[in-house]
Amino acid sequence: DYQFVFQLGCFCLSEYLIPTRITVRDGQIVEAVNAETGEPISGPRRAELSTLDGLFDAAYDYAQTADAIDLGFDANYGFINSLSVDHIKQAVDDEFGYSVKEFAAYMIPNPQP
Repeated sequence: DYQFVFQLGCFCLSEYLIPTRITVRDGQIVEAVNAETGEPISGPRRAELSTLDGLFDAAYDYAQTADAIDLGFDANYGFINSLSVDHIKQAVDDEFGYSVKEFAAYMIPNPQP
């Protein structure tokens, strides 16, 4: 179980550029809020958010199809903490990227019988 702040960078709608605090339990996103205001993220934006495992899967897919991809990894935990993708080198404004910040792992005790 863990939490992190996801920040997308792209030529896209401003609602997608909101830094988002994502909480994951048992491999599922259980909460997503605006990291600055605490307001819940909902609708299509919420549906497009990923766990750290999901970000690995997406990076793999981008690596298969993009002209260029650059990855950074967290030195302690090994997850992808930055990604930039250029789908078509000769195109303009198709690039995007993201960063993962403020990672925190949780240890939740098992309930006693």
